Amino acid sequence: MIIRKATNNDTEAIINFMMVLRKLEHKITDFVNDSQETRDFLLNDFILKRLGHKDYFFFVAEENNKIVGIIIGWKEFISPVYNNANVLYLCDAIVDPTFRGKGIGKKLVHSLESEAKKCGLNEAILEVLVKNVKSIDFWKKMNYEPVYLKMRKKI
Repeated sequence: MIIRKATNNDTEAIINFMMVLRKLEHKITDFVNDSQETRDFLLNDFILKRLGHKDYFFFVAEENNKIVGIIIGWKEFISPVYNNANVLYLCDAIVDPTFRGKGIGKKLVHSLESEAKKCGLNEAILEVLVKNVKSIDFWKKMNYEPVYLKMRKKI
């Protein structure tokens, strides 16, 4: 199994994994849209415009020429109010369920964090649905800690 930077040839696998995440999140909350419109947006306005950009980080885990996991993040300016105004924003991370428990997720996270450090970033942030207990447990094992609770309401 290898972890490598994603290329344009990985676009279809990346969008498929991103949509698996949207479908999982949609089961937890109806705030998340898992429609064809979402797929089109993520593919055309996110992946195709940002893959290869210096401030965006796309990594894939590959085993036997098959993509079995992805992780995506980017350099984000959050605010000069914080000690680190520029941080790594960790967007999506997912490993194929049949490959979980093999340390692939950890290797993806370490690769992303290492790349971010090379770009001068020394702090990372992410959002996870509070009802997604498995993800929260994973991120805690990776030494991420809750700082803020982001709240939302339909009005």
